[in-house]
Amino acid sequence: MQARSGICSRIGDSSITSHKEFANSLILGRLGQDYLHVIGSGNSFHTDDEKDNTMKTVAFIAVALALSAGAVSASSVNPGKAQIAAQLGVDATEYTSTELQLIAKARKDKEPLAEQFYLSHTNRTVQSGDVGVVTLGKAQVAAQLGLDPAAYTSAELSLISSARERNDVRAEAFYVNHENRVEGAAAGTVTPGQAQLAASLGVNPADYTLAELAVLKARESVANR
Repeated sequence: MQARSGICSRIGDSSITSHKEFANSLILGRLGQDYLHVIGSGNSFHTDDEKDNTMKTVAFIAVALALSAGAVSASSVNPGKAQIAAQLGVDATEYTSTELQLIAKARKDKEPLAEQFYLSHTNRTVQSGDVGVVTLGKAQVAAQLGLDPAAYTSAELSLISSARERNDVRAEAFYVNHENRVEGAAAGTVTPGQAQLAASLGVNPADYTLAELAVLKARESVANR
């Protein structure tokens, strides 16, 4: 927890002026060391740009995964966090520094689904809560998707909708078939963030560590550029 908190607290640090510096700061923590170990084990880079691009992607993925595990308290507010929240027009006490950074990035990249994912706190509740409970809003979303609202959480419906919007068949099937619940509940080692990342890659989250999934995603992102 201490390492994760350290990682997230550095996000708002004005001394971090580039993705590369941020990646390097990530490596200072224990979680970051795990990512560096995987990147350096059996992975070769053809160019420095490929390595830098992979590190950038791993850095952001690592932050998102640390966030999904509940690393930072949202109620804590410092001047930097308050400033970012004001720029975004949101309540600083409602979001962690990491969430604010991810919201800002999604808005800058014009990704409304990603922005809403964090604004609505869906990232915190992927595997929790309201299975069997049907509200008007939940019923409406489920109807649009052609699904039974009682069979899914609100978060799952949101993720299914997002996957369908992106034409991500693998991710959609992962949540429609409740695969996100089976592995996580049985093993107790698959976080919501890890499950989501594995779904986007079309792999079993129980077969990989967070670090390994991050590297796989980073390489996929670099290859698709």
